[in-house]
Amino acid sequence: MSHAESTVSLYGLADAGVGIYRGGGANQTRFASGQDAPSRIGFQGKEDLGSGLSAVFKLEAGLNLADGSGAKGGGLAFNRSSYVGLEGGFGQLVIGRVWSVTDDAWSVHRFNNFSAYIFPEFGNFDRTYPSAVKYTSPTFAGMQAGAIYSKQETANDNTKTDGVRELGLTYQGGPVSLFASYSQTRRVAAAKADKLAIVAGSFKIEPVLIRAAYMDSRPGATGAASAKVAMLGADYSFLPNWTIGADYLRRTVKDASGGSAIARVLLNYEMSKRTGFYAYVARLTNRNGDTQSFSGSVEPNGSQTGINIGIRHRF
Repeated sequence: MSHAESTVSLYGLADAGVGIYRGGGANQTRFASGQDAPSRIGFQGKEDLGSGLSAVFKLEAGLNLADGSGAKGGGLAFNRSSYVGLEGGFGQLVIGRVWSVTDDAWSVHRFNNFSAYIFPEFGNFDRTYPSAVKYTSPTFAGMQAGAIYSKQETANDNTKTDGVRELGLTYQGGPVSLFASYSQTRRVAAAKADKLAIVAGSFKIEPVLIRAAYMDSRPGATGAASAKVAMLGADYSFLPNWTIGADYLRRTVKDASGGSAIARVLLNYEMSKRTGFYAYVARLTNRNGDTQSFSGSVEPNGSQTGINIGIRHRF
């Protein structure tokens, strides 16, 4: 009797540091877990079933390094990923709680926690979907497609919905990386759906990487205003293991009742293949009476500066 080859691995990321926020009437200094990248721990495995077919699974939980709890407080929960499925020449098909296809390609920029999701019009959209079926195609001529349907039969972090549909397409060819996605969320008893469209890309000319993204949020079911965010950034590797980056993000609201911009400069040093140090300064400005902030509450049209210093380790 032959036994199929099977592998199971433990992986994760620990990220922690200090965040200092000043301005706009809100001054805070606090310990921060997952400043540059969310802290997490996970298990993933794969079993060869023969004829090019494999079974796969993944269980990933967010962590809060401030107190060792799950990222959302309380006990450990595999709320970042928890799925099982099959992969082969047809691509990959999994069932469970999955990341959106948008986040699969989110590395085209380095905003991370300072991305458009900091704003309420984008925070209405989930980045992981429960009770979902996700398909990822094989790569052909540099292109790969992804699709998700989530019935969301259990309550998520926002509001119970009656269905999420998302499509995404990526292209990777030489120095060029392109991405586009569209998602639609229908909420219970809502006449309109929440819609989110994203296009993004990057271009690399060693030692420089240029990044850009555009997001259009139309949260019709929640009653929030429609908003658009344009992002532009670049990374420059000026010494071995050292990178400096600069980002600019500008948000406009459809009814002109608000607007914001974020500018950031980042310094990153890779101490080893697994461990890195980072430090960055970000400035958020508001206009048209808006009150967005990195931390706490700010006065209308207020500005806030954030300074973040931390260390991360991958395993």
